[in-house]
Amino acid sequence: MSTAPARYVPATISELLDHLELMLTMSPTFKDRTGYFPKHSPDYIFGQLYDGLLLSKSDIGDVRYEAIVVLAGEARVLFDADPQDDNGQAHEGRKIILKMEDILNEVFREHEKRRDRKRRD
Repeated sequence: MSTAPARYVPATISELLDHLELMLTMSPTFKDRTGYFPKHSPDYIFGQLYDGLLLSKSDIGDVRYEAIVVLAGEARVLFDADPQDDNGQAHEGRKIILKMEDILNEVFREHEKRRDRKRRD
């Protein structure tokens, strides 16, 4: 009896940033066009994002974590309202993904600065 592999969850800030890039390219339907990942759907992709954010919450910080979760919810609503990418709402959803990237890039830069300071000390 075979079991399905566990769902991939982005576990670092860098992986979360990669996942957001994937979301940009797959939006608004989040369906895999290659056929290799038939389970991909908005629920699946956003589930991966939420699980990854939760894993990295201590690195992200409570305030930023909550902000990203709210933004993700807003983006999801916009993508659901524009599955054909023809009324402008999916475009607005992609803008929100870019805002989430900005927040995570800020976190990433702060971690890099702390790491560099520790190396100098």
